[in-house]
Amino acid sequence: MNPTSPPIILILCMHRSGSSLAAQLVNNSGVFMGEALAKGNHYNPDGYFEYTPLVRFHEKMLEHLSITWYLPYKELPLQSLLENFGDEARNLIEEMDRSLMPWCWKDPRMAIFLPFWEILFEGRSVYSIVTSRNPAAIAASLQQRSQLPEFHSLALWEHTFLRILTFLYDKQRSFLLLPYESFIENAESACRELIDFLSLTLNLNNRPDDVQKLAELVNSSLNRQKKAEFLPLSISQQKILQWTETKAPAFTKEQMTVQLAWLHEYFALFQNNPSEIKKDLVLRLYWKVDEAVKFSPEQCVTSQIQQSSIEFKFEHIISIKQLRFLPGNVPCSIKINEIFVFQERYEILPFQVSGSNAAYQEHGNFYFTEHYNWLDLDLEKSYDGVTMIKISFTNFSTGVDFAKILVEKNQKALNKLEFKYDQLICRSGEIHWLLRQLIKRIKKKFLKF
Repeated sequence: MNPTSPPIILILCMHRSGSSLAAQLVNNSGVFMGEALAKGNHYNPDGYFEYTPLVRFHEKMLEHLSITWYLPYKELPLQSLLENFGDEARNLIEEMDRSLMPWCWKDPRMAIFLPFWEILFEGRSVYSIVTSRNPAAIAASLQQRSQLPEFHSLALWEHTFLRILTFLYDKQRSFLLLPYESFIENAESACRELIDFLSLTLNLNNRPDDVQKLAELVNSSLNRQKKAEFLPLSISQQKILQWTETKAPAFTKEQMTVQLAWLHEYFALFQNNPSEIKKDLVLRLYWKVDEAVKFSPEQCVTSQIQQSSIEFKFEHIISIKQLRFLPGNVPCSIKINEIFVFQERYEILPFQVSGSNAAYQEHGNFYFTEHYNWLDLDLEKSYDGVTMIKISFTNFSTGVDFAKILVEKNQKALNKLEFKYDQLICRSGEIHWLLRQLIKRIKKKFLKF
């Protein structure tokens, strides 16, 4: 590489994490973003600030690998990618270098291809701005924009940050962590931090009033959504969230490798049928009155969840005391909030879980697979003259929640690694203690002191 080549800024990000705002601020600070930038739309009225040839290039590589941004299910064949796309990638870099200015790229797909770009950026001055956002807010935004269920978005968020962490800490790269929430809490302070970072790394000469101008830009374009609800996170995801708040080391390199392998296994579940990720949940409901009698196919109805509830209508008036749910499409998860019965009017039914063979359950969430797929409920009393049952959910999704099972398997693997590490430390401590005792005895016996 030419030693006079301009420095590079990479905005490393998860989708819907405030990266477009960060890129807009970087652009307004005098950093070149490229001539052909993606235009705005309903989700980003001010624009995406993504270099269109770069986005197209990433899409071309995704298609070559038969993966998508939401199903990055395998490791990159780096040698093959360099042979097929290396020259085109170098041309993109050279086009940006022609500006003779510090330049910046932003594309959420960049995280997938960081190992590829790391080779091509060898010898260059590369700095990173990492945008972060509450993962629950990201999941809510992706559910609205791309109809991705929450747990799948969390898996993508985890995969993205493991890629970013591997890239940053492999060679101790200089970076700025820029939380989206910091712009909401104090836009001026966040803009000052950004300008200080750019001044230090790129030697940009910024005027004293630049911070105020950027802060005004933030306040006019920031989308202050209502606070996202809490989502349960795996231990691995909790560690990543903690890193976005403290920048404290979250994983060893070996742990990140193990974690990425499990995530690839999860994404691979849907490689042949991506539509399964967004499939609407179908439930079969069995009912009975007599506890001594088994559930029967003759007493069964099927329905599909609409929004956050499901209605079961009966052809004839029935009596109920016990209910059994079987999902019609697995893997999936449900968390039942309330059950309403319609006789002459709606009435809330008190209930308790009497049995389940769910593959995994946590905080009232039941996770089902092909062979672990039923949930039994006992009602407080028998109800007669029932024509319809309505069930509301605080959480449900299909396909993606198989990740919970993988998370459990993966956590055992991580714990095993941590246990081995702790065991090694303990063993080395024991050896050290034994050596000290041996030296003391030798001194006492032969040196007489």
